Amino acid sequence: METVVQVAQGQLQGSVENGLHIFKGVPFAASIDGANRFRAPQPRESWSGVRDATQVGLISRQAPLPPPFGTPLPEAGADCLNLNVWSPDVTGSLPVYVWIHQIGQVDDHRCIQVPPRPLDVASVRYEIVRYREGRDGRHFHFGRISN
Repeated sequence: METVVQVAQGQLQGSVENGLHIFKGVPFAASIDGANRFRAPQPRESWSGVRDATQVGLISRQAPLPPPFGTPLPEAGADCLNLNVWSPDVTGSLPVYVWIHQIGQVDDHRCIQVPPRPLDVASVRYEIVRYREGRDGRHFHFGRISN
C-alpha cells in the first residue's frame, strides 16, 4: 500500500506496512560535495512531482571493514544527508523520537535500515538520521570549518 505526503520541498511517496507509514531516504539537506564540503548542512532544493521514498538513501562514503568484521556496504555518496521515518499517522501531530546512531560501531549503516518494533512507534513518529561519517565526517582542515 502506498502513502503520499506533502513536505516543504515537495511530495513524498512512501509505503504502509503493519499500520505504519514508512518514508525512507528522505533528504533533509543538500549534498555535501563541492562548495558544501566544509559547510554546515545547506537547505535542500524543492523537487517537482512525487519523490519516491520507499528505498533507503545513500550512506556516507566510508572504507569497508575487512572480514570478518565488515559486510558489504550499501551504496554510498555525497547525497547522504537523509532520514527514514516510521509513523502511525501522517494527518495529525505526534511527538517525534529522533535516533542518531553512534559512529564507530561495526556496521553502523545497518542500524539505520532496521525498522522499529510496532510497539515502539504506537504513539510517536520515529526518525533515524543519516549524517556525515567516515572520511566525510571526521576530517579536520586547518583554516576551515571542520566537519
